[in-house]
Amino acid sequence: MSSQGTFEFPSPVGGIPLSRDFAPSIIFAILYASLLPAFAYRLIKKDSRTYVLLGCLFFCIERVVVFSFRAEESHDTSDGTSEFFLTYMQTTWGVGFITIAQDWIVVLRAFLVNSTKGAPDGDAFDTSADSDIERPLTALASDMRCPSPSHRAGFHEGSGVDKPRERFWFRRILGFGSLALFATNIVDTVAGALYWNALRSAGAAKATQQLRYVGTGLAFFYIVAMFATALWACFTHRVPSKPALYHALISILLMIIAVYRLVVMRFQTTALLSDAPGSLNSASSKTSFYVLHVLPEWIATLLLVSINVREWYGTGLKGDSNFWEGKGGKGGLFSFMRLGRKA
Repeated sequence: MSSQGTFEFPSPVGGIPLSRDFAPSIIFAILYASLLPAFAYRLIKKDSRTYVLLGCLFFCIERVVVFSFRAEESHDTSDGTSEFFLTYMQTTWGVGFITIAQDWIVVLRAFLVNSTKGAPDGDAFDTSADSDIERPLTALASDMRCPSPSHRAGFHEGSGVDKPRERFWFRRILGFGSLALFATNIVDTVAGALYWNALRSAGAAKATQQLRYVGTGLAFFYIVAMFATALWACFTHRVPSKPALYHALISILLMIIAVYRLVVMRFQTTALLSDAPGSLNSASSKTSFYVLHVLPEWIATLLLVSINVREWYGTGLKGDSNFWEGKGGKGGLFSFMRLGRKA
């Protein structure tokens, strides 16, 4: 396809792969590949195994692929401007950091829900390796080897009172946040899929621009809310400060990416291979992309896999899945199902 146009369309985030992209693409492909053994270690080791971060694992694998493609295409601009490559690149840059945020809000939900549980038995998560083993529904709490309150993630000195009402709202609010981030991911996916049409039609270009702003803007809002929630929980002494601040730190990295995207998405161009200001193909634009978009993604992924998330945040194997608990700590969907069977 010709890289020239008679109207302006959104400049591709990250620009078109040029020869100057080869070295950083190789470096980041290696950096992401170096994280895969750490993810494997976390999954193999029982006391750190959790499925909550599977999205980040797939993201890490995908980044190895995308930077390998980018390194290869940096030597052939015709391939770099193909429909498949443009669609893939603009989609993956848009949804990558949101994928991390989706996993991270699930971690926050488990963390805050744990802080509302006054006793180690009952509804508390068992973060030990033995919790992966299937047990009969009639098993006693003492048989499940639940960790003591002083070692349970989310437990804070003086918080021994069960708070089912707070737990109910944490689950609803953060559950809604998870769904909202998922919807945001869909919006950015659609925006990426429409990018090829944006090169051909002024109307499609405008629609793509609007969708990109909506997707990234909403993602930024929910990440800021997640950041504020972690700080609120920390400074109100609902949770231990170290994991809460660590959670906030990763949220800051994701916010940097969102802000960068909101800034550069205003640029438009009439030619994919242009190096004019605003084309995002200049050396300074490429540097900004790798420093403010790519690097924070990698650091966030590194920080995620560097700690035992299961131990720090009490996610258990699958996180907090008891969405249907009522405000009183009982009831919900499965209780109604059990009552129906008894009747």
